[in-house]
Amino acid sequence: MKKVKKSWIAALVGALLMATLVGVVWARPNARPLAAATTKRITIPGGWFHPVADGYDWYNSGKLIYSEKHETIQYFTAPVVFPSGGQKFTVEKIALLVHDDNGPAQGNNDACVRLKKTNPGGGTEVLMSYVCSTGSATGVRTFTDTVIDNNPVTTARGAYLWLEIEDDTYLFVHGVRIWYHKGSP
Repeated sequence: MKKVKKSWIAALVGALLMATLVGVVWARPNARPLAAATTKRITIPGGWFHPVADGYDWYNSGKLIYSEKHETIQYFTAPVVFPSGGQKFTVEKIALLVHDDNGPAQGNNDACVRLKKTNPGGGTEVLMSYVCSTGSATGVRTFTDTVIDNNPVTTARGAYLWLEIEDDTYLFVHGVRIWYHKGSP
């Protein structure tokens, strides 16, 4: 009787081990049925933005970026790099995180960001999203856009952010967040 129990346990352990191995191999990121529906988020901090042209008077502390030159709009770009492992990414929402303490007394200037999708092979780009800060309040606030055009972004095309800071010492851009999922809309 002891031999039967031991062989039964060995068979059960072997079956569980085989099921685990098959499950691990089967559950690759692109093979899971719910992987495409899972919303993920990436954050592009203020420190990742670079000026579009020389001669701008700006400050980048790594955690935020702001303009120091008065009466101009300054332009910056930052790449958007989606994690590898997928061929298409659908953008669901974009959020601009800004400390905009810029009311009427300061000229009501804003910070705006555009999400653009490129076609390097064709030398073109299209606008996906556009959001601006508004009003005046202390502290970092979030300004969002959920109307995303020209989805999805494919690995053959790239995406980047175009940031405009209307010059003022009361605008501090802390970053941009992008919610996305793998696959088509």
